Amino acid sequence: MIKLFQIYYNDHQKNNLLEGFTPYFNEEKSILVENKCIFDVRHKFSMENASYVGVFSYKFHEKISSKPTFKSISECTSSNPDVDIFSANLKNLWWDPIKVPQPLYYPNQCNMKELAIPLLTDLADLGVIKQSSIDLWTKVCDKPIHCNFWVAKSSIFTDYVDNFLTKVFNLVASYDKNHCVFTPEVEYLAGPPPEWQQATGLKHYPILTFILERLINIYVQDKNLNHQAIL
Repeated sequence: MIKLFQIYYNDHQKNNLLEGFTPYFNEEKSILVENKCIFDVRHKFSMENASYVGVFSYKFHEKISSKPTFKSISECTSSNPDVDIFSANLKNLWWDPIKVPQPLYYPNQCNMKELAIPLLTDLADLGVIKQSSIDLWTKVCDKPIHCNFWVAKSSIFTDYVDNFLTKVFNLVASYDKNHCVFTPEVEYLAGPPPEWQQATGLKHYPILTFILERLINIYVQDKNLNHQAIL
């Protein structure tokens, strides 16, 4: 059995939810964005008897190069039991990903590269990630994962939340409001939806939201997981 959740945060988005996916209403609208939903799914739903678990954005089809369905994802996981985590091949508006591998950050988010280093250094000092993994952040990645469209073995999903994501959240909560990860990303082309602005009191996403989308890549490397970007 496979469990796939699809995040939405207002009623009109229900029209975009796919058959077979379990709807998940994002009521909190946190600066931790999709990873907070992943955390909540882990604690609100049973993973028992699930071979794979995934959490997807309500609009993930707009961001990837294929049109996967619940059936096609289920068939993909069942026919590749040696794969730990599957992710989507992303659309890219700035360059040809076939000729030029994608970095972990987009051109309009380049300051994320530098602003993430203090967080990564603290995570390494705490033993949450390997010191050597910080180098991944500054290099090109040929198949990056974004946290709002991937599916992993249930044991991997659980470990990601319990032994990685929870520790990241705790570290972020220890920072004061002037820490660099809370720097507003004013150059990001798509501003936060009104519901998010109202809930957080912020007019722009902090750089933390974009860092959190990419940290899954370091987790995958640290754990030496078998990852395929084929959805």
